This record gives sequence, structure tokens and C-alpha cells, in this order.
Amino acid sequence: MTKAKRTWIAALLVVALGTTAACSDGGGNKSEGQGEASASASQSPGQTGGDQSPDAQPEDIMAKYDPPIEISTGASVNPTVVWNPGESIDKNSVYDNYEQELGIRVKNKWAVDTSQYDAKVKITIASNDLPDFMYVQRADLDQLVKSDMVMDLTDLYEKYATPETKKFLTADGGAQLDSAKSDGKLMAIPRTDAPYVPAQILYIRNDWLKKLNLQAPKTMQDVLDISHAFATMDPDGNGKADTIGLSLQKEILASDSGLIGYFSSYHAYPGKWIKTASGQVEYGGIQPEVKTTLKRLQDMFKAGELDKEFMVKDSSKSAELLVSDKAGMVYGPFWMPSWPLQGGAVKDGKVVQDWGIYAVPSIDDKPALQPVDLGVTGYYVISKKAKHPEAVFKLLNRWVTALTRNDPTEDVAKYSQGSLKDKPQAYYTLNPVLVYNIGAQLYSGEMMPKAIKAKDPSMLNNENKINYENVMKFEAGDANQYGAYMAFKEGGSQPLLYEYFQEGRYLTNAYSGPPTATMADRWATLQAKEMEVFTKIITNGASVDEFDKYVEQWKTLGGAQITQEVNDWLQSH
Repeated sequence: MTKAKRTWIAALLVVALGTTAACSDGGGNKSEGQGEASASASQSPGQTGGDQSPDAQPEDIMAKYDPPIEISTGASVNPTVVWNPGESIDKNSVYDNYEQELGIRVKNKWAVDTSQYDAKVKITIASNDLPDFMYVQRADLDQLVKSDMVMDLTDLYEKYATPETKKFLTADGGAQLDSAKSDGKLMAIPRTDAPYVPAQILYIRNDWLKKLNLQAPKTMQDVLDISHAFATMDPDGNGKADTIGLSLQKEILASDSGLIGYFSSYHAYPGKWIKTASGQVEYGGIQPEVKTTLKRLQDMFKAGELDKEFMVKDSSKSAELLVSDKAGMVYGPFWMPSWPLQGGAVKDGKVVQDWGIYAVPSIDDKPALQPVDLGVTGYYVISKKAKHPEAVFKLLNRWVTALTRNDPTEDVAKYSQGSLKDKPQAYYTLNPVLVYNIGAQLYSGEMMPKAIKAKDPSMLNNENKINYENVMKFEAGDANQYGAYMAFKEGGSQPLLYEYFQEGRYLTNAYSGPPTATMADRWATLQAKEMEVFTKIITNGASVDEFDKYVEQWKTLGGAQITQEVNDWLQSH
């Protein structure tokens, strides 16, 4: 990975804390009537008692415990944390903030390095010695539910999750929250995250289109025609046959410079599980649409429209063709304008390449859907022995509030940086309940073009105000802000992600459960075989009919059994 790419990814991670910070409905504001943490409240909301009289005041679900209560957890010690002097995983400003505001004293029952965390969880489950709450993986959640070791959180969620938190956790329509349910009961809090980051966008050299008198693509056939023209009509004007239509890398199902978007134009979804008309879930990589797509790619390769050496190039190497005016199209996620496109588009402080941002088109009248995963990275469970389970929801509410406020505040810093003076790195990982914004990119995609057009950043959350300032710098002549401009402008890459959402053009992976028994043993082999066969067909090393043999091999090598196990798991959940 190049230094430029590392820098952009690091910047994206920083912004994620804040663009993570706003719900997809465009509201970074607090929900009306939401309870605030009260430093002076004296009631203990853990004592809920019986029915209230009609005249009773509604319970303040964010009231501070007085005296403080203690709840235990298992801590993952992130090696990227840079500690303030005198602080540690057991005593730090983030934990102190929760105790000062909510009267909740977080105690680590144990703390291990991040690399050892999952193993420690399994030991904890095996010994039946759970802390009050902890973060677990999907397979661990299933085991805990089956063993009846964790609480049903259905009623607790309804009562103690604020409206703001509920909106935050269901910004995708509820799929991520539903994944934490068993037999209709909410058994965990999902660690939500944005699923839309890898969604594919088609980037095309507009200046090449103009030079060759070509129109912007509306269909996949248009894309094929453009690719052929880019490879045969000398768009760089040097009199040599040295340009190609489409840049790609050896990991053909990678997010950047891969072919996920190309496949989706033919309604093919390798790498994902899809629901079929029969209601069963099947693997997308063995469907007939994949064969059709591979044939088109093979035709492009034979016509010189693809890099003849793509099969040995990683994303950084393939990017060199884009930067050096040798490739006119590429598929990738919303951040591609910052890397690698900016490296070629901006030279000596001037924009010298004109890249266009296009929705992935379809080969027919059905929309090309963009495959994404569920987005949940794990789950928080609460032990059946916990005395104050509602306190976990208070921690959750407080973190969500810190993320979603868009007024000038130190909230984000308090729970992500610790001391404002020293600003230690990665302190956000100390929060005992972490969720991230499902709709971070959707919020930016909806709100940033409005703010830019109105020249009014007041409607934005704090982190997008930073993005807004970078766009303004570009419009004022700072070409180094090209990536920000292309991501957030009207017609930019993040507005396109929002457009996909509005049009229902995301296809969520139909299986988000743990590795099945056969999958754990055979999946890596099947994936390697898939890449071997696909690459061989694309590069004309095998007939496209080799795909049919591959499908039968896939089934006999364990794929059929995995498919059965996947459907069995889905039916039991």
C-alpha cells in the first residue's frame, strides 16, 4: 500500500468517528424530549418498582445513579492507544466521564490484548464466569443463547434505549438490530457499522469521453462501447496503442479496482449469499449470471481492453495505469477520488484529469444492485446474573449522544480523546459499548451537497463541517482538496451512495451468521478455487465452459454441504 493510500485510510478512520456520528435521516440533532444525564439526579433508575400512578412523573432513563453502581465487563486493550500519563485500561478519563455523568463505575473483570480477546471470551464462556456484559462474535452469541447464559433484552431495549439510540441502531431499516434476535427476542446489542463503504461506483475519464465524442454511459452496453473506444481510439493522443478501457487488480472481488460493480451490472454476485426465487439461499458465485459476466470479461481481455498483467498486480500497481493516463475506467468505493485518482488528476497544483462519477449501469431494464454485507462486527451480551442490565443501555445512549450532537461541544472529545489538552490517540476504543453510524456516508451524501449549494455549513454535524471547509478550499483554488470535492459535491461519490439507498439499490448479503462447520474447514479452499478459475477464464486460459465444471467441483468440494448448513442456520434463527 502506498503512503498516499495509508494517509487517506487513516484520515477516513478519523472522520469515521464523526461521520460515524450522524444518522442517515440527516439529523445530527438530539431527539426531542430525550433525557439528559443529570449530575444532580438522586433516584436510582435500576429500581423500577411496580405500576406508576397516572399522575407519576415519567422515569428519567438517563438519571445519574446516586450512590454510583458498578458493572463489570471484559476489556480489549487496543495497541494503538496512546495513554495519558497515569492512565490505563482500568483507570482512564473515559471511564471517569461515565462515572461522573451517570454514576456508573465500569470495572474490568479482565483485560487482554486485542489479539487475545476472542480466545479469552471463549474461555470465559466455557468457565461460565461471565462479567455483567461483554462484546462477543456471532458464534459466541449463538452459544450463549443456546446455553441460556444471557438476558433477553427486548423489554430493556424498549424501555431504556432513547429514541435517538433507536433511530441510530435502525438507520438501515432494522436489519442490523434484527440480526441480534433469536426467536423474535433481542438477545444482544449489535455493534453497528456502515455497510455501504465498499459499494461500487464507476469512475470514467470525462475528458476522454469528450475527446472521442462519446456520451456518458446509461447502460452496461454503453460501458462496453466506451471501453473499446478507450483501448482503440488513442484517447491520450500520443499516437500509440498504449491505453486500456478498464483498470483492475489481481483480487478481482476487491473493493478498490475490482470487478464487483462489473458483475452486478449482469446481476451476478460472487462472494455473496443471495436469496433465490424459491426462497432458499444460494451462493452467488455459482449462478448462471456469473458465466455470462466472465464471457464478457474474456472478450474484453482478448480485445486488449484490460491490462494483460492485471493478474500479478495489487491495487497499488494497477493504480499506476490510472495515474499515468493509461486507463480510462475503474470500479471502486466512494474514497477512490482521494486515492488513487487524485494522484493523476492533480499535478503542480492544477487539475489535469477530469474523472466522472457514475452509478453502476445495468445490462437490461433491471437495476444493478450493489452487494454489501450486513455491517455488524459483533454483539454486546448481558449476563443473566447482571444486577443492573439497564446501565448498559445508559452507556450506549451516552455514546450515541456524544456521536450525534452537531452543536459546538466537547462531547466527542470527552469520549474519544480523553484529555482535551493531550488528545491521546484511539481513546474512543475505551468506551465499553461502541456502536458506529450505519448511515454515515448516507448522511454526508444527503446533507453535504445541500450545504455546499447554500454555502451554509450550519446544517451539518461537526465532522462534516470539516469536510465542507475542505470543499470550500478546493473551490477557492486549492487543488489538493480534490478528493474531498469529488466525494461531497453534488453528483459526488457520497451523494451517489445516498442515491443508491433512495432507489433501493443495495443487496445485503443473505448470510451473516458464523462460519458453519464445513465452511470453517473448506471455505478458504473454495475461495482460492474460485479466483483461480475466474482469472483463468478472463485471461483466456480456459474456455468459459470451464465455469460449468467449476460449479460441480464447488458443490462436491463442500459447497453443497455449506449451502445446506447456511440454510439450516437461517431457518433456526
